[in-house]
Amino acid sequence: MAKYLKGGEMKWTKTDRANTCINVLNSFFIEYKAIVDFAKKGGVDHNELWLGYCEQRKEVMANNLIKARPVKKEEKMKNKGLSIHCHHNSLLEYCYDYDERVRVIKKEKPQNEQEIRLRLFKILPQEAIDDLPEKIVKACAEWKKAYAEWKKADQETWHKKWCGCTYWKNGSIDFNK
Repeated sequence: MAKYLKGGEMKWTKTDRANTCINVLNSFFIEYKAIVDFAKKGGVDHNELWLGYCEQRKEVMANNLIKARPVKKEEKMKNKGLSIHCHHNSLLEYCYDYDERVRVIKKEKPQNEQEIRLRLFKILPQEAIDDLPEKIVKACAEWKKAYAEWKKADQETWHKKWCGCTYWKNGSIDFNK
């Protein structure tokens, strides 16, 4: 178990590190299973969705490994999942960290929007996900396929012409340059 030192600093044991890695892998498996189930409903190839998803998630996952901490399974399951009203312009969206989104709403959003945003924003229960209309499931699968194709498009040439910075590498900004 992690121990807190003076000043609130945490000391990690080998067991904590191992449990954190297990939690990350478990999370990865849960997300993969959700994509497979989603693909079956939409009648699309899950491998294609998974590859696009991994591309989007690799930076987030790397950051999670860096700031990872021991988390109880019940806490983790409640903290992420398909959500409703995560952002003002998107009805359904996968939320990777409910607590972080609530923190952002409280800190960054206008005061007059906060109460409504916090009241409406929820992680959906499995029954609600299972009840999604077939048209939404299929449209989402088609959007992900189009997004994957867009990511493969010739963005590098366009970027070089219109921006030309040297920070853009393989579809994202390289902050370690």
